[in-house]
Amino acid sequence: MAFHIYSIISKRKSLWVEWVYLHHLRERSLWDIPIQNNTCWSWRKLLQIRPIVRNFFVSKIGNGESTFLWYNNWSEHCPLSSYVTTRQMNREGLSIYSKVADVIQDNRWIWPDAWRDIFPILFQLNPITIDPHKVDTILWKKQGDSMEPFSTKVAWDSIRRTGQRVDWYNMVWSSFTIPRHSFLMWLICRRKLATQDRIQQWYNAMGNANMMCCLLCNRGLETHEHLFFECPYSNQIWVSLRRKMDMNQIDGNWEDVVTWVLPHAKSKRLIWVIRKLEIAAMAYFVWQEINARFFNNQLRRLRSLKS
Repeated sequence: MAFHIYSIISKRKSLWVEWVYLHHLRERSLWDIPIQNNTCWSWRKLLQIRPIVRNFFVSKIGNGESTFLWYNNWSEHCPLSSYVTTRQMNREGLSIYSKVADVIQDNRWIWPDAWRDIFPILFQLNPITIDPHKVDTILWKKQGDSMEPFSTKVAWDSIRRTGQRVDWYNMVWSSFTIPRHSFLMWLICRRKLATQDRIQQWYNAMGNANMMCCLLCNRGLETHEHLFFECPYSNQIWVSLRRKMDMNQIDGNWEDVVTWVLPHAKSKRLIWVIRKLEIAAMAYFVWQEINARFFNNQLRRLRSLKS
């Protein structure tokens, strides 16, 4: 969404941007467009995200001909529309379509004299040097007020809520791993899989917990610890795998596996890369087998999973 907003306010060359200006904006600023009751879903969502990203987009003035005077962030006091109403703009010969270049002459502000007492902040703005040979550009403001060209990576790092990096980060995420396997590993490490013990908590089940059992072995209650790898079914797969990868010293317990891998999680040695890939793949196919049995009533032989 932030990229779409950047595309619009920077007038990136694309058919979609031209269509937006023709059908939605009609030469108005994106920041000034109200959300109508008959607005389509996608356009409504884009407009609703504006308050989240607005303060990050900053206009760097070149010739001042494409930066909206009242709505773009080109000064620390912007948007100026928070001070001046539309009626006051029109009364002095300005409008919602006015650009920064419209109120600068010989690199000096030419605000209406009648506003000197009403809006003193306008007359206190730092002077801007207009360069007729340079176009206005849109930059992204990072923490610490530093500016840089927009990118989705920079926008994501600025907007997202960050926390302390967990110790298993490098075990789960790397350029070598398969994305869907990494995502499942992330869920396992955070204990977020929809196992039966968690489902019981969600629905506040009052019945006998023994009625719920693991779909792989039909014995214990399905928990994260049981599936990886206390379950006799998944444990057989684990035993077969650890023999191939020289991991015989690790018991069939997820915490032991993580503890053993963590000191080498950053390693790019082939053996450790393969070990991490094997563990992630095994966890993925165990969970896939659970879902196949639960939703489709399909059972695969243990031999096929081992291979």
